[in-house]
Amino acid sequence: MFTDQNKAISIEIKSFTPGGARLQDHLNSTLTLDTIRDGNWDIVIIQGHSLEPLKNPVGFKDAALTLIKIAKDSGAEVYLFETWSRALGEPEYIEEWSGRNPAAMQKLISKEYTDVAISTDAKVIPIGRIWQRLRTEIPDIELYSTDGSHPTPCGSYLTAFVIYKYLFDEDPTDIKYYPNGIKKSEAKKLRAAAENIILKQKEISLENIMTRETIYDSYLIFLRDGKILLSRHVNKRYEDENYSM
Repeated sequence: MFTDQNKAISIEIKSFTPGGARLQDHLNSTLTLDTIRDGNWDIVIIQGHSLEPLKNPVGFKDAALTLIKIAKDSGAEVYLFETWSRALGEPEYIEEWSGRNPAAMQKLISKEYTDVAISTDAKVIPIGRIWQRLRTEIPDIELYSTDGSHPTPCGSYLTAFVIYKYLFDEDPTDIKYYPNGIKKSEAKKLRAAAENIILKQKEISLENIMTRETIYDSYLIFLRDGKILLSRHVNKRYEDENYSM
């Protein structure tokens, strides 16, 4: 829950957790599809497996287009959760499809999400690009866990505020809450960085976003009346790790 002295936004989360799932797995899930069609959601957020747009771009796009149509037909506005590249030194960078380095991988991932958005009039939440900017501007804050893919509490905290900013257009610096595992000084830096970087990022149009420089898991988020229901596909070893958004 986000709170300040004057208001509170409540977020309700529900998880579906088959390991290593892709967007096609959501299309094969009656539970996911029924949730979209019958939930009367204002917003649906769609995110693929972090390597899915790179290793299977055609399958990623086809599944995303279908899910977006289902969501739009249900009356929801659709956002795409753009994921971040793997950390430097991860084994994926020996593969040609990876781009060989984090900046190149991010550019490829961002392009795939933006292509889908342009084709469907969905909106991209450029979390991957914001992670990349923050790693440059505040390199002393670690966003990656030891596996080089999943987020640390700081990474989750930043991601939550990016989503918050894009959905509600509220200033993250107004929120003073921070969870265990994050220092007060880190929380303050992350909130300020989220606001400043997002303001710069939102100036970039969909047309030129592909020329600019993503979580390992696949999930959908549903928003209704200020509450989010999260349908999330995660690697089993992480299924019990939940950070407050």
